[in-house]
Amino acid sequence: MKFSIFTPKGCAHWDKERLTFSPAVEKSSAPAPDEMEDFWLLYYRSIFNPFRLKINALKKEFPKRHWPTLPEAVLIPELIREARA
Repeated sequence: MKFSIFTPKGCAHWDKERLTFSPAVEKSSAPAPDEMEDFWLLYYRSIFNPFRLKINALKKEFPKRHWPTLPEAVLIPELIREARA
């Protein structure tokens, strides 16, 4: 799969054969959300195991301040609520 990673410090691009780098871009220059994002959210919801939920461990290993960087993080509060039910 071809992909790019855009950051304020620089960008990396994979074209299935080689990794290249380019200068940083403004957030407004980033492409629209990935068409696979809905699929990824469905996958994440499907593999979530409410019986193995350890909220404190989750927050320790991946602090809440980093959740905005993950597409699946939008599901975490809902999955926690559902797990408690």
